[in-house]
Amino acid sequence: MRALARPATGRPRGDPILFTNDLFVLALAMAAHLAFVILLLLTRREPRKDHSLAIAAFLGIVLATALADMTDVMYAIGVWTLPGPNHLVAVMTPLLLLEGPALYFYARALASKEPLRLGRGDLLHLAPYALLQAVTLLLYGLALPGQSGDPALQDFGATLVTQGSLPAERLLTLLAYLPVMTAYVVLAIRELSRHERQKLDYFSNLEGSSLRWLHWNIPLMGLSWGVNLVLLADDLLFDALHPSPLVSLLIFAAWVYPLSFMALWQQPIYVPTRRSPALEAAIATETPVLPAVLAVAAPAGGGAEPRYQRSALDGERMKRIAAKIERTMAQDRLYRNHALNLRNLSDHLKVSENYLSQVLNDYIGSNFYEYVNRWRIREACELLSRTSARIIDIGEDVGFNSRSTFNAAFRKETGQTPSDYRAAVARGDDGAPAPVLDPAIPPAIPFPDRPVPL
Repeated sequence: MRALARPATGRPRGDPILFTNDLFVLALAMAAHLAFVILLLLTRREPRKDHSLAIAAFLGIVLATALADMTDVMYAIGVWTLPGPNHLVAVMTPLLLLEGPALYFYARALASKEPLRLGRGDLLHLAPYALLQAVTLLLYGLALPGQSGDPALQDFGATLVTQGSLPAERLLTLLAYLPVMTAYVVLAIRELSRHERQKLDYFSNLEGSSLRWLHWNIPLMGLSWGVNLVLLADDLLFDALHPSPLVSLLIFAAWVYPLSFMALWQQPIYVPTRRSPALEAAIATETPVLPAVLAVAAPAGGGAEPRYQRSALDGERMKRIAAKIERTMAQDRLYRNHALNLRNLSDHLKVSENYLSQVLNDYIGSNFYEYVNRWRIREACELLSRTSARIIDIGEDVGFNSRSTFNAAFRKETGQTPSDYRAAVARGDDGAPAPVLDPAIPPAIPFPDRPVPL
């Protein structure tokens, strides 16, 4: 983006430090890194590819515009001489307006339970780029030598794309880029925030489901763009800083390298699984037909939009599904599977995920994550009371992945650590606080020794 401030011909304003051979090699190394990351993203095997394709598209746009900037620098300092304006920039610079949509689709793909499939409506995201590209090509078309038409019009077009501290097509790109990128950053953050809420309704263990790294990387990208804007404003108005091209390279590297490495590390969060036709038919049988008109109750607290507006579940059906959930947890101990998620429970009970989520949230009063962990803590309390097994082994047996997660969940539900609870039980301390378990869980359901049928 720094290159937007450079004129398309002649030397940059003032007398800034120009690209040296070493800096040019460094820039090429960064471009090679991006190309290699894109290749890995496109070729690696994954259960779903939509998020990798989206971030590969984003990095590809970054690479294309960076290469255009590099050729523009060579053109500006006389290393690369061509008649007329730098036509590569005419094609590449408007691609900046596709960075926002690509980033948004990446966040959307990571937050979607099903693989992302773009529809006709998504083509609207290309509209800002298409409009700017058409205007840019029109300006450059006017500036091409040897074109038939009014010579005065050709001279005017050449002036627009070659003269001034910020040629017209660069100014258009800059003015369009700021609001477009801001809008898509907001949309991306909204998708990530939705995922933070949604994951509690789907997973019983949250390890590997966090996207906080992307939450942090997006502001880092915004900061780097902000610094570039400061440099651009100085180049246009004051010409006082004269920053080295190394500054631009370091700013570029500050967000590109973390993003590219984390994109390679990031695996799909929601892994699609295929259901057999028989299972699909069984779930469909359990799912009532949605009436044409539904009366939707107002949400508690008022004002907010109801969460399950189009649900056909009535109170009696909710009660029956809740009983099935409680019975299967008590008898089959599904919670012992540390990878248990809402899809697994849906397949086991032959009830749709939406209905299970609604029953858990509206009837039982817990999201899936809290509900399953309460069952885990309940059995952990029994094992801590009547066995001498190690705490870490008990945590793993009841479905926790790590001792830290077990301790945090246990303290949240009981107000004590597992070791404190065991010590209180061993002392027979009548004053020791008892485990605080959700009243929706029946207190007297036995734990038979049966395998977990998953």
